Amino acid sequence: METERPSPRYSNIDLWEPAEILEAMIEGQFAAVAAVRAAHPAIESAGLAIERRLKRGGRLIYMGAGTSGRLAVQDGAELMPTFGWPQERLLLLMAGGRTPFFKPSRAPRIRRRRQ
Repeated sequence: METERPSPRYSNIDLWEPAEILEAMIEGQFAAVAAVRAAHPAIESAGLAIERRLKRGGRLIYMGAGTSGRLAVQDGAELMPTFGWPQERLLLLMAGGRTPFFKPSRAPRIRRRRQ
């Protein structure tokens, strides 16, 4: 399943003027809101199904990769002290095991802005 891919729309965004970058960020937020609104019935249905399973003793499984995985694990770890979630009903998975918590698999590309 493909979850991320470069968008030609934002090619060379690091070379854009600040106002253009801000407009692109705002545009992206509107696109995200529209996508969530369109998926509202499916999201609600999934949420209700999850609630039923958790009430019957189901587990929460957080998984991810890279920064998203680190954030997922951090969010999941907060369930125990904040909400008293039982540790045995929580599974935190990170692509690549423990190593990516401390060392990214590849360094980001940094390009210099044209003068």
